[in-house]
Amino acid sequence: MIAIKWKTNAALSRPTFSSSVYGSDSSLWGAHYATNGAISAIGTGIFASDYEMSPWLKIQLKDSKMITFVRVYNRRDMLGKLL
Repeated sequence: MIAIKWKTNAALSRPTFSSSVYGSDSSLWGAHYATNGAISAIGTGIFASDYEMSPWLKIQLKDSKMITFVRVYNRRDMLGKLL
């Protein structure tokens, strides 16, 4: 059996910046939701960019880090297929 070494979430609650926010409504889809540690079961309280060619999300980490693992959760409602 292989033991899994758990990773520390260096992005948890860290400041975020994005190229856009869906509908310009940060209260429903702001970039800060990408690092809050919650997985929303509904279509709000998640990060969603506006429709654009090359959307981006920047997370300001506390220190320089070697990134070895990134986990992205897709939204859980019927629009999850958009990812």
